[in-house]
Parts: sequence; C-alpha cells; structure tokens
Amino acid sequence: MGDITQYSDTLTAAQYQQLNNAAVDSNAILNSFINTKSQNRWGADVTLQQTIAKNLEIVPNLNLQYRKVNAFVNNTDLSNQGFSWEAKLITNYKIEAPNSWLFKNLGFQLTGEYESPKVIPQGRRKEQYSVDFAFRKDMLKDKKGTITFSINDVFNTNRFCTFYDTDNFYQDSYRRWNVRSFRLTFSYKFGSSNFSLFKRNDKNERGDNDNDGPNPEAQQ
Repeated sequence: MGDITQYSDTLTAAQYQQLNNAAVDSNAILNSFINTKSQNRWGADVTLQQTIAKNLEIVPNLNLQYRKVNAFVNNTDLSNQGFSWEAKLITNYKIEAPNSWLFKNLGFQLTGEYESPKVIPQGRRKEQYSVDFAFRKDMLKDKKGTITFSINDVFNTNRFCTFYDTDNFYQDSYRRWNVRSFRLTFSYKFGSSNFSLFKRNDKNERGDNDNDGPNPEAQQ
C-alpha cells in the first residue's frame, strides 16, 4: 500500500521563472511530498509493566521495524529500505507521607523516548530523543482537586532532522515542531462518580415491573 513521503529536488528552469525572481536562489532546493508506489513494514512491539518497589513502577516499550519504500519520480528510482527501532521508558513514583500535607498524594512521572534513524526516499531521517517530566498532587476532600505541573522536552533536545544524498544535491537540515514548554493546571471534580446508586435504582425498577401483575405466559 502506498504512503505519502517527503521529496526534495533542485528547481527547474520553469519553476524558477514562475517564482519571478522572488529573492530565491536558482540553486535552491524545493521540498514537497509524493505518493510512494508501496511501503511495507515488518516488526514487533513489546511493552512491559514492572513494579520495582512499593511505589515505583516502570513501563518500558521497544518497537523493532524493518521498512521498505518503493517510490519512483520521473522514471527515477527512489526506493530505500532499512532497519529502525524505538524505545520508550515511563517511570512512575508515588510518595507515601500521610502525615505531611505537602508530600501526601504526590506523584511523579518521568518519560524518555528515543527513535533511531529511519530510511526515507533519497536518504534517511535522523534520530530523535527527548525527556518529559510531570508531577501531580491530589488535594481537598475526597481528592476532588488536582494540581499538575509538566515540562515538555526537559533538555530541549527534540529535533526533526533529515539527510538527503542524491545525484543532484546533498542536504542536511533540521526543524522543530515544538519547543520546550511548561504547563501548570488545576482541575476540580464536581459531584460524585459513584454510580452504584443508579445501578440499584435500575434494579429496583426492573424488579417492581416484574411484580406489577401476573405473567401472561404463566396463564395457560
């Protein structure tokens, strides 16, 4: 099955004329997208959930993949294939301090991700890695209030990089989708989340309906 993938090439004379000398160099590279003829993936995904200590839990994930891309543009074969892998580790830790208001019901989460280089037509996508951090504290009566503080990309390392090596040009570039961000939120739960009362009422109503009169099927 085909897929949409990146494609880069130098400007043709016609394309350069259409730009009407709009401060663009004649040797500029045009980045666009194309439909591949087909793309096949084989791999495995493994996720584990392990409790290391009473309040410490880790969730490692490993994804292995072999990718084959078949793509042709203007009778030029851009097919490529190769192996890649991704790893993710989620660590959860909850503090038990019933006598401390500050640390009671306080939990932390640390998430690390790594993606190895991946093949694309004309080259490869470089590795990506980042670390996220968050803590959460439940408060107020019945834990109805929650404060959450999170940091996205703690070390400011996440980049989207590509490497092209063709007969016409060589390109090594990167860009960013998101930058490191900080978020502080507060949420409050209204009402009750206990639905057992509704279940009991529903059972009582069904029971009352059954006793409203004799069962017609029983009268023969």
